[in-house]
Amino acid sequence: MLEMLRRTHRYFIGAIVLLIGGVFVFYLGIGGPGSSSGPEQSAIVQVGDRRYFLGDLQRVREDQEQRLRESLGAAFDSQAAGQYLDQLSADQLIQRAVLASEAERVGLRASDEEVKALVQRAFQGPDGGYDGEAVRDFAMRRFGSESRFVQEVRDDILFSKLLELIDSGAAVSEVEARDSIRTRLEEVRFGFVALDQTRPPVGVQADEAAIEKVLKEENERVRRSYDEQAARFHVPERVHARHVLVQVGKDASEEEVQTARARIDAALARIQGGEDFAVVAKEVSEDPGSKDQGGDLGFFPRGQMVAAFEDAAFALEPGKTSEVVRSDFGFHVIRTEAHEAAKDQTFDEVARQVAEDLANADRARALARETSDRLVAAVRGGESLEDAAREAGVEMKTTEWLRRRRDGYVPALGAAPDVVTAAFAASTEEPSLDRVFDVGEKLVMIQVLERRGPSGEEIAREVAAERAKLLEARKGELRGEWLREARARLAKEGRLLVDLSTLQEPAQG
Repeated sequence: MLEMLRRTHRYFIGAIVLLIGGVFVFYLGIGGPGSSSGPEQSAIVQVGDRRYFLGDLQRVREDQEQRLRESLGAAFDSQAAGQYLDQLSADQLIQRAVLASEAERVGLRASDEEVKALVQRAFQGPDGGYDGEAVRDFAMRRFGSESRFVQEVRDDILFSKLLELIDSGAAVSEVEARDSIRTRLEEVRFGFVALDQTRPPVGVQADEAAIEKVLKEENERVRRSYDEQAARFHVPERVHARHVLVQVGKDASEEEVQTARARIDAALARIQGGEDFAVVAKEVSEDPGSKDQGGDLGFFPRGQMVAAFEDAAFALEPGKTSEVVRSDFGFHVIRTEAHEAAKDQTFDEVARQVAEDLANADRARALARETSDRLVAAVRGGESLEDAAREAGVEMKTTEWLRRRRDGYVPALGAAPDVVTAAFAASTEEPSLDRVFDVGEKLVMIQVLERRGPSGEEIAREVAAERAKLLEARKGELRGEWLREARARLAKEGRLLVDLSTLQEPAQG
């Protein structure tokens, strides 16, 4: 946020430059912070004798909104951004007042000479002259008074000096920069065993006795699982249909279309003449997925078939056959065998299925824990994870070269920051870790296979840039810490007062 203040300062000076102006010497020293010639009004931000009013917030808000518009272009939504812009602008005023006040507290000052010099530089035209009227106009339009403009310039100087003071405490050594580069560019490959705790391996699912035990002895747990998966047991509207397809492409010639149409018309005539639909489909249909099943497509919900086909199938009464329907695939004759309305399966209908899922999950957790315990014991006994996994009959997968990432993402594992941290921290003498990591629904163990770091030349090439980057980050940390402490202290002393209630007042219309 403090960096934002610096950017705001630069923007403010840039705005002045656009108004190439005149001598401002005679304005200096007039009035004080927050002075206003208008009717008495409540300050929304106050630190000591520094006060900011709704007009000040609106001025800052306009600048922020302009930046957002330029950044987002057509994607900018003024209504959606309204509350964000209000809070951002209020925060900026608070920070400005706090920093200027803190600058004075530590003995920093902005002299009249410094203020004059800054204004003169900002308003200096190509010919070196100044326009006093332009300065007055800018001060009144932007700040409401000349004295307020002067105080804003003075505060700009104060908090710029404070930021320089804060920044002077930031330092980064070359050793730190080299260590940072080494850490950032270091790579690792490791093998991992991931034991699923949700589904047991094929062939070792829960048996009938285990399912019945869950159903009878843990009925409350079964009911709770049913309630948590309500969406799973919603069955949408669906139909059971058959079809005969004669293929013809969208771009087929007129002759090809007529030939295909003659074949589907002949098939429809046979069905309307009393022949079994399935028999005709087996003989005529060109749909390889359903031809051998007599055109049977089973049950399907809306949204699964192409629109023309779906509309016809859902419009037919059960047992009825359509006229010829054309889709992107060709010509169809459709028969709807059954039509089911949407419904929610009751607890009694699916209780056994839920109990089976729970029993299998219990079985999977128990097997995963047993296997991980066995692998941990083997590793502690001196075996590699690779050998222990082979003996236990479980698969060990291998990663590609990985670098550190904030999210700890590992392909085939997902977000696993603890795993990645441990892999980089593991010693080459003991590459197989005897630790079990919980990653989502899996129990994971790892064995480091290879590690490599940047060469001396690579590090040397990046030292200067890395040092500069770390220095900026450290400055940001110091500024943030200073601002947090200052705000907390001023608030505790009762010197920082913030009243944003006017921002929530309904518009009068």
